Amino acid sequence: SGSLLVVGDADQSIYSWRGAHVESMSDFGGAFPNVHTVYLMENYRSTTNIVRAAQRVIGESDSNSAASLRQDMKPMRGKGASPRVLACANGKAEASYVVKSIQGMIEQQEVKPDQTIAILYRTNAQSRALEEACVQNNLPYVIRGSAGAFYSRAEIKDCLCFLRWLHNGRDESAMLRAFK
Repeated sequence: SGSLLVVGDADQSIYSWRGAHVESMSDFGGAFPNVHTVYLMENYRSTTNIVRAAQRVIGESDSNSAASLRQDMKPMRGKGASPRVLACANGKAEASYVVKSIQGMIEQQEVKPDQTIAILYRTNAQSRALEEACVQNNLPYVIRGSAGAFYSRAEIKDCLCFLRWLHNGRDESAMLRAFK
């Protein structure tokens, strides 16, 4: 029938490190001259403040006609909190900041200690620093997803038992696991 449907976002070229190419979208019209483009202009995921901040960042680096259309994106979730930009020295400092922010929210009674707070991160590599920060600050946590909790992995438990046994030769439970 000659029909083809393609869904994409030229702004996702920020993922070039994953193999994304902005040309895939921008050159599509040249490869298929009878293309009809439909722009999805309602954002159901982000608040107004987040969408506007993203539009400013994208608008600074983009001069094509699609960029001006994106400026008309209609956020559907209300104003929301203003985004903050924070630069941390490294992943450990970032994790510490996140955990201390949660503790501050609990201390200020913005959230109750038994309420659930989700920490979303882009890569599994970030989970260990976050987990260590939670452990160091006595903040209870559960990790969901494929990576699992670092300290819950069998090989890590085994290593920790060996270390506990080396530190205290009378630790029978550590010795039994080490021999297991």
